[in-house]
Amino acid sequence: MKLGKLRLEGFESHSPSLGSQVDRLSTPVLLVDGIGAMRHANWAGTEALRSAQYLMLRNGFVRPRSLKLKRPFANMLAALLPDDSTGTTSLPSATLSLFDVEGNEALLVAQSLRGMAKPGGIPREDAVLFLINPAEKAQFDKSRFDAVRLQIAFGFTSAETRLARYLMCGMNLAQIGEQLHLSRETLKTQLRALFHKTGTNRQSELIVLLLSSTSAPITCP
Repeated sequence: MKLGKLRLEGFESHSPSLGSQVDRLSTPVLLVDGIGAMRHANWAGTEALRSAQYLMLRNGFVRPRSLKLKRPFANMLAALLPDDSTGTTSLPSATLSLFDVEGNEALLVAQSLRGMAKPGGIPREDAVLFLINPAEKAQFDKSRFDAVRLQIAFGFTSAETRLARYLMCGMNLAQIGEQLHLSRETLKTQLRALFHKTGTNRQSELIVLLLSSTSAPITCP
């Protein structure tokens, strides 16, 4: 597989929201299946694989540069997927430290898409990989990062993500409208979009799903 053609044929047309969210991020982002097979990469992700400083692409599979991390990487992906035969519960996200030949440490964050509403036909076993380089790692903004992951996982717009985060902080529509200076009708329209994109029907069901999709409590505005 050539690095210039990492995207699967027809992938973007099937998932325009997810693809556009991934492609406009400056952080290297990769979409893989449960065993690391490459499905999509943004420009930064393509360059990260090309340089092979922390990750590489081999026979269509994403792998750590260091062979010592091959097993931990596979275990991390496996942890994102429940074992249907044993009933093991999956983790919403996991992290792994990666090292280059000079010992510089980067952080690989994996976000599970399993159990969420299928965005544009993406298989449930897919995961999103974010490569946080050493410079970014020192200024890692957990709250902002979880917001980005909500957008990618569910295909939310920026406005929908903002509403989702307020709901996750326990605020009702009246409080949110006052805080954001938005009408109740505008917020109800955004809320209906959240229901549609997550496959939920009630606000309580929506909030439970959103909270389960992040690795730590959202920092409230």
